[in-house]
Amino acid sequence: MLHIDCPEYADLRRILRKKDEWLLVQDYSFRLYQDNELIFELVIKRGFVLDFASVPWLFRGLIPKVGQKSDGGALVHDAGYAIEAASRFALDKIFELMLKHFEVNRLKTDAMYSAVRVGGWYTWRKHTKQSIADNQQFVQVLHIAHNLDKRLNDAFIARPNPNDPYQLDAMLKQLPSEYKL
Repeated sequence: MLHIDCPEYADLRRILRKKDEWLLVQDYSFRLYQDNELIFELVIKRGFVLDFASVPWLFRGLIPKVGQKSDGGALVHDAGYAIEAASRFALDKIFELMLKHFEVNRLKTDAMYSAVRVGGWYTWRKHTKQSIADNQQFVQVLHIAHNLDKRLNDAFIARPNPNDPYQLDAMLKQLPSEYKL
């Protein structure tokens, strides 16, 4: 079972020079556990600049940019991407997990996760050795399990959690027909 330890909201301020940039004004730490074992830890230091869940203007009514339960997830995702802290798959799964953890509406969660899976490559391929090094002064990976991708994949597929409303529908669909109402 996966467990997250992090604040729900990040303390951010809009940067006036660019309308889509935000400045982290207080350190933020994220820890991910599987069965009480730490498998990923990321610390984001004050001063980190992010675009905060790039959302095309057409969809901003459905998925607002800031001030939402998705703030922490967007911060960890952007910071992880900025230094390539783990694979794209792992960082996208962590983003999805954080959205679920903070009880973001299922439609928004699915839309936001799909967006990073489909469009994340664009940001990922723009990284340079210099941009990664520049961001490493603000973002540090303190711990990463050697098989993080496999652990995340297995956790999302192998064992549905009956206490997770996101997984309840999938579990009900797997019931034999004689048990369905």
